[in-house]
Amino acid sequence: MFKKFSTPNFVEGKERRWRWGVQDYSCFIGQSPDEVNAIALCTGDRTQVECNSCLNRTATELMQRCPWYKEATAWSQFCLVRYANRDIFGQLENEPRTCAFNPKNASNPERFNDGLIELLNNLSNIAAAGGPLRKYAAGNLQTIYAAVQCTPDMDEQNCTACLNYGREELSKCCKGRLGCRVLDQLVS
Repeated sequence: MFKKFSTPNFVEGKERRWRWGVQDYSCFIGQSPDEVNAIALCTGDRTQVECNSCLNRTATELMQRCPWYKEATAWSQFCLVRYANRDIFGQLENEPRTCAFNPKNASNPERFNDGLIELLNNLSNIAAAGGPLRKYAAGNLQTIYAAVQCTPDMDEQNCTACLNYGREELSKCCKGRLGCRVLDQLVS
């Protein structure tokens, strides 16, 4: 999949570094200025087969839609693919981001939001401390279900900061909604 992420002047045999995790992949190919860094990540609840399928579809679509971009990010329902011509591993970046929400509101938005905040705080702590291969946590509180995830290349401090930022964005764009998703390049 990552062989598609190349620059016109890429020379075979240049420095190459790969890192394979549970359901995430990152690679570095080439040398500056002809360097490509890529991160691919699936949600923690996907099987390896589902993950591979999602990543292949998303990477193909990304290359079709953004063939000449030096940097691009694509999200699908279950995965993220990102590439850049600069170092992106472990970097705390909150842009670009997107928010998608269910138009229906909770019957008691204040109570719903209080429960959601409590759940997200607990899950964020678990995910951030998840170690170098997996920074994912899912759970529920009464009838509120949530999942949070950072790319595994992030350290605990940056993952926590990124998830905190995501919670702030969630409160702005999703307050009281029955369903919502905030995505940026490093967390979901």
